[in-house]
Amino acid sequence: MNYRTLTMLIVALSCLWTSGCATVLTVAYPPVEETRHAEAKQGTQVAFHYVMSEGKDHLLLQKEPLCSQDIKVINVKRKQLHGVIPAMVEIPFFGLGIADLVLAGVFTRATVEETDGGYVKGSDLIVCGNLAFAPDEDLIIQFPASTEVKHVKTDQKGMIPLTFLETMPKGENSFNVFVKEDAGVSYVKTFEKNPSH
Repeated sequence: MNYRTLTMLIVALSCLWTSGCATVLTVAYPPVEETRHAEAKQGTQVAFHYVMSEGKDHLLLQKEPLCSQDIKVINVKRKQLHGVIPAMVEIPFFGLGIADLVLAGVFTRATVEETDGGYVKGSDLIVCGNLAFAPDEDLIIQFPASTEVKHVKTDQKGMIPLTFLETMPKGENSFNVFVKEDAGVSYVKTFEKNPSH
């Protein structure tokens, strides 16, 4: 055995005896970085949820605002525990395995660094206002069998009269209601049969 190999062996055994494999490896490895989510808060309004109900001679359209959910991000940097298996081997040979694992665990907890990562937009939308009448909304009435469509507009109270059913295509027993928005068309409801007059 040459001098260099012997020196490395002595150093390794010294580290193993004084600190243990788990502690030495945990200290030697670079920290890992990850993120976690903390509290969430209401963001900006991004859309509406529409609700349509049937009256005696009209349909009533209401809407409630939907807001984004902003989630706080925490950046976490910490040492990850390494050398668990060698530490377990130490127990019958050196009797330091348990103390080694405890010391390595204490070190990982002591090196945790957390920084504020700001807020990011969540994927969920939350209701952020009251349900109210939806005046002056452009609606599209679609008859599925014939694919015919009609365009109507709600009044100041969010209502549309059912007079459009007087020219309902033959063979139709249902119709779909959509709201025309700047971003596109939003489905509201399907009436499976003619609303009663």
